[in-house]
Amino acid sequence: MKILYVITVLFYFLTAEASYAETKPVPFAVGEKFTFDITWMGISAATATLEVFQKTKYKGKEVYHIVSTARSSKFISTFYPVDDRVETFIDSKEIFSYLLKVRQREGRYKSDKETEFDHVNHKAYYRKVGSKEEVFDIPPKIQDALSCYYYFRTMDNIEVGKSVIIETFESKKTWQLEVQALGREKIKTPAGEFNTILVKPLLKFKGIFINKGDVYLWITDDHRKIPVQMKSKVIIGFFTATLISIEGATLIEGGL
Repeated sequence: MKILYVITVLFYFLTAEASYAETKPVPFAVGEKFTFDITWMGISAATATLEVFQKTKYKGKEVYHIVSTARSSKFISTFYPVDDRVETFIDSKEIFSYLLKVRQREGRYKSDKETEFDHVNHKAYYRKVGSKEEVFDIPPKIQDALSCYYYFRTMDNIEVGKSVIIETFESKKTWQLEVQALGREKIKTPAGEFNTILVKPLLKFKGIFINKGDVYLWITDDHRKIPVQMKSKVIIGFFTATLISIEGATLIEGGL
């Protein structure tokens, strides 16, 4: 019963060709942190976070260091402990990935791996502890499973009734992902009440918080595009991730 893997494949909402203007301010900042309660069939299963840690340097480039964590609840930990950490280092101007690091501790399963992106030679270098390095071709400025959400937040082209496609590298492959914008809803969570857009990413691989399959995501209907709620069907029941707290983000009327 895997609860989660990386925290943001649910957020593929931009085109591969879209460019980011350097003069446009990003809708997030160092210190921003979202916390989620993940439940299964009404039972609290885990707590997960998305946090912009700091700006730093990666091979001479200024980058945002963004971290996602997921830890199982006390009850779930008695039979299936989860302690995952995912880090991405993304270009501070154009918001694409240079490096994705994944540390998984799920039950008896342990995995440490990373994917480094060479945007000059268009190569992805996949490394997993205990295995040989693998090299894959990638398109320019590709996203990883976490960076793509933050890139998405800089975009303003989501329209209800339409779909968008994005290329992203995950599971040793470049994927063409379709995301459908289904409608608008008002959602109430412990973090507040928000006007949201309901979207459905058509995942063909394991995503944020939850595995591949039918996933529904509610994001704030404004420039910040904050994930408010996520739901996914599983073999028995469904998982729900609900926003419970926000730090480092400015509140405005009707949501964020």
